[in-house]
Amino acid sequence: MRKKIFLILFIFITPFCLLAQTKEHPWNVGIHIGKAEFNGDMGDASYNWSKAFYGFGGLSFSRYASKAFDVMFNFNKGELGYFSDLDSIKYTNGKFHGNFYGSHTNGTIFLKYKLNNGYIFKENSRIQPFLLLGMGISWLSGDRVYDIDFNKGRQYKLTDLSAKDFTITTGMGVNVRLNKRFNAYLQTAFIYTDHDGRDGYAIANNDGYLLHQFGITYNFGKAIQMSAGAPNVEAKVDCKCELFDRDSDGIIDRFDLCPDTPGTLQARGCPDKDWDGIPDKLDKCPDIFGSARFEGCPDTDGDGIPDNEDSCVNVPGQKQYNGCSDIDGDGIPDYKDDCVTIKGLKQFNGCPDSDGDSIPDSKDKCPREPGPKWNQGCPEIKESVKKIFEQALSGIQFQTAKSIILVKSYPILDNVVKVCKENPTYYLIINGHTDNQGDDDKNMKLSDDRANSVRLYLIKKGVSMGRLESHGYGETQPIDTNDTPEGRSKNRRVEFKVKIIN
Repeated sequence: MRKKIFLILFIFITPFCLLAQTKEHPWNVGIHIGKAEFNGDMGDASYNWSKAFYGFGGLSFSRYASKAFDVMFNFNKGELGYFSDLDSIKYTNGKFHGNFYGSHTNGTIFLKYKLNNGYIFKENSRIQPFLLLGMGISWLSGDRVYDIDFNKGRQYKLTDLSAKDFTITTGMGVNVRLNKRFNAYLQTAFIYTDHDGRDGYAIANNDGYLLHQFGITYNFGKAIQMSAGAPNVEAKVDCKCELFDRDSDGIIDRFDLCPDTPGTLQARGCPDKDWDGIPDKLDKCPDIFGSARFEGCPDTDGDGIPDNEDSCVNVPGQKQYNGCSDIDGDGIPDYKDDCVTIKGLKQFNGCPDSDGDSIPDSKDKCPREPGPKWNQGCPEIKESVKKIFEQALSGIQFQTAKSIILVKSYPILDNVVKVCKENPTYYLIINGHTDNQGDDDKNMKLSDDRANSVRLYLIKKGVSMGRLESHGYGETQPIDTNDTPEGRSKNRRVEFKVKIIN
């Protein structure tokens, strides 16, 4: 009878395994280790879990059947039994025939129900719990049994335990997906045999035992694909009744927008790399989390312009400027504006031209007074002013070897004062010079003192000291020969240089 049941189970499961919907790698092979715990009898017919024996190991073969089921064959080889010091055993019920040892082999075909079937957990989740139901055969071989009866005294005998049992197995476990190929799993199964007395004592309850396993598995194989000449079976299936899930993403093909490519529930079965709920094939920014409003693209600065169309993704801006701002409102976006905070002209890259001399203020040395480009936007010195400064070259006289200005030089200096007051943007640099007569160091000091005397005169007459500076150069910058009295006279001079300030 047991053989018939086993044969029926094998015939039913095997075709289901071969014809079922598959994953990318539908086959699985694994190795495992673990321990067994025997479930024996006591005098009151209750169960007692024995001491565990280690050294248990085995192999497993599995085949993907559907998103909810796998079919698995599990082979185990190890030890099963109970060892104890008879002198220390104390049993309140008077009898326990439980000290034995056997070599145990078990082969079981399981139907594995996966809780990660798309309804409770996602099928492609890393943690994958499951339940087990199976049938198999166990072989037990041993020859050592201690028969104890405290009422009649201790007796010892050897008994051949070699036996073959038909088993029904239930269990549970969890699989941990390490990557697309490798998995680790932990499971516990209760194996119920169709015999009693394997522990040396037979009562109403059949013997059973627990198997605890830890294993590593490897996925392999290619998904089953229909050949070109094979009839299209799926085409004949009514779509309304069809429950297939070709890509095994937990979404049946009827509702899956991408039935041949694993995807997410939010993206209706299509791949969604950035997990924003928008399928990659419809996502303009498939690698960056975005919003449906912008077809999968983000709007980092919140200006209503998606980043893929925004030239300034971190600064809120206007659509007409491709998402960039225009702080000064001159119609030129800030990233192209050389004068971001000042309203300007397009031809000058957003900078103004305050004096209208066609030189932008950013490059104009005199932005409030028009001037030629060659003079960096500053106005030219008037001819009348130039003549006054030329008169000063030889007209300003000092006492011999001193820095005291002679009275006859005052009218020339007063004209310089008038020029400064009429031209408030003028900045005067006063340079003193001597001939080469006398000591060089003394000449250097004398020229500096004379230039400073002129500066102090102008300040006394009302010219701001902030518009004046003076220097002495001694005999180092002659404008004529020092070999004649006329040449030396020209070299003794005070020069005025003009700069325009704002």
